[in-house]
Amino acid sequence: MRRRFPLSFLVYVGSTAFGIFGNSIVFVALPFLVLQVTHSEVAVAQTIFWGSVPRFLGLFLGRLVDRASLKPLLVVSQVLRAGVLVALGILFAYGTVQMGMVYAAQFTVNSLNVVVITSQGVLTPRWVPPQELQRANSLLSGVSMGLPLIGYSTGGILAARLPMVVPLYIAGIANIVAGALLLAAAFPERMPHSQNIPAADVLAFFRVIMGQAFWVFLLLLTMGLTFTLNVLNVRMPVLMEELQYGAAGYGIFEGVLSLGLLLGVVLMFALGERLPVTTGISLGGVALTLGILALWGNSLPFFAIGALAAGAGMGSIQVNGMTLLQDRIPEGLRGQAVGAAMALSATGLVAGAWFAGQAAGVAASRLFLGLSVSLLALTIAWALSASRPGRAADVCSRG
Repeated sequence: MRRRFPLSFLVYVGSTAFGIFGNSIVFVALPFLVLQVTHSEVAVAQTIFWGSVPRFLGLFLGRLVDRASLKPLLVVSQVLRAGVLVALGILFAYGTVQMGMVYAAQFTVNSLNVVVITSQGVLTPRWVPPQELQRANSLLSGVSMGLPLIGYSTGGILAARLPMVVPLYIAGIANIVAGALLLAAAFPERMPHSQNIPAADVLAFFRVIMGQAFWVFLLLLTMGLTFTLNVLNVRMPVLMEELQYGAAGYGIFEGVLSLGLLLGVVLMFALGERLPVTTGISLGGVALTLGILALWGNSLPFFAIGALAAGAGMGSIQVNGMTLLQDRIPEGLRGQAVGAAMALSATGLVAGAWFAGQAAGVAASRLFLGLSVSLLALTIAWALSASRPGRAADVCSRG
């Protein structure tokens, strides 16, 4: 029988929604604000770059999350994000901003965002019993994927119709609301056994994780997912132009891909504990593989089918991967594990963008076939490692 989620967890989900909404507004509005002030594409690129760097620090920020008292840490993170955004808006409004300030603000805001995201992997198992983790992660993933769709459009509309600094103020207000909701939530205590985990250094943690094929292939599959995503982000606009579908065709592709992500998340929420998480990851890998293979059809209907399947696979891998991590890695190390996954995902995004540039002359059909074969190999390797006895040993039992 399914249990209702605790009220404080739902308040936490609401706080997460406001924070993501604010971040999405900034993601759209800030590059246009920088471009308006500097008229420089280089400045826009550097702004985005400094906003991306904190993801590579996920392991270290996750270590902070593992050791800190999370309620004050998260409240301070939300308030600081609000303060930085409002201050940046004021500097822009008075024409006194320097680009170094913008880069520093981007780095700070997104570092705090990594702390907030990493904390989800630590806090959710404290609120929710193990049998409900899959549904809880599906709910958080649905918020994380659905709110940006609203935030992006809101940011674009605000930036187009109001003074360009207004979106920064609104994002700041959203973060203040997120912090206020966190103050209202009753945070659960750490699980008792977490106090017995030695404070191993970061390198020791990496040696433990990388010493188990089960976790290695899961992290590689996650990295392969983000690698593929950025290859598509680079190649699909070009392919749409070549096939004369243009921006409208690309918009349909990205929209259906987002719909597929939400579909995968909703399916995981509906199935809950009836679908083992290892099976969910394997099925997600198969759906992702088939979705990329469908792009070989080289027409808009095939692109839409492929995007829907690939998106559903990505959603399934994300939800079940987080659930598995929370279930098999003990408290005291979960923040580092989530942070490591974020860092590897960021590496996959960078590598995918670089590879797509290098493969510009490769036929799309060959590119999609190569991606499909690689994803299938990673999925099979993951499934085989997951089926071995003692596959997901507690990481604290080693080292």
